[in-house]
Amino acid sequence: MTTLIVPHASYNCQTTVNNHFPASLPPAGPLRFLASRHADWHDGSDVKKSRKPRSESPPTATRTRILKEASRLFNERGYHGAGTREIAAAVGVRQQSLSHHFPTKRAILEELLAETLNEPLRVVRVMVAADGSPAARLYAYIRFDVAHLQESPYVLQGLFGTYLLKDPELVKWYDGASDLYDAVAAIVAEGVAAGEFRDVDPDVAAAAVGALVEQAFSVWGVYGIEPTVPGWVADFCLRALLRDPATLDQVREVASTLDITCPVTP
Repeated sequence: MTTLIVPHASYNCQTTVNNHFPASLPPAGPLRFLASRHADWHDGSDVKKSRKPRSESPPTATRTRILKEASRLFNERGYHGAGTREIAAAVGVRQQSLSHHFPTKRAILEELLAETLNEPLRVVRVMVAADGSPAARLYAYIRFDVAHLQESPYVLQGLFGTYLLKDPELVKWYDGASDLYDAVAAIVAEGVAAGEFRDVDPDVAAAAVGALVEQAFSVWGVYGIEPTVPGWVADFCLRALLRDPATLDQVREVASTLDITCPVTP
């Protein structure tokens, strides 16, 4: 039976995590799949928010409405199919007012990309830098990512379309998404080396995790928000990877003790 590696009580949150991969294992290959994401974390079972919602001031509320309507239009018509005039009309403001908040349509897109990517990338880097069970660290990351996406006020499905990321001006977002997938692959590689995971290709596993996170959209798109979905997706991924699926309960328990709030030095 596989022995689960229980994490140390604490770990150094200031660890620099760029290129933080096991010395004996190569970093993951090129990005295979780009998923979408965003918002506050809950634990996947009791919908406990990380912070209380607060009332927005009018400027912030307007920016949020712009981002909401723009994300909806980008999803329905594609980024190139939705213009700033349509976005302004959907929000109920003049184009001049829209330009006051976002000088260009690209600025709107980049803020949505930042909302989608930054927190999941931070969390997966914390999990790469942490000690202990790779399975528990991967579980904690997946659960966070799905909850983050589920709670988003924006429509983020397909936002990282490859046709957009081929744009030279958006290369930093492609690089960021690639870093996220490389980090997931690195955790998988650690799990394989430690004997927790089956002998799988880490890059393929990272792509499969991303695909399942993306497809989770269809669950709440049809049935509405389901607070159990983040844990369900994490369970599904880990069952597929674990050499001994009977350890899943222990993985879940250890994952619930991991601190995902530590800042990471880039």
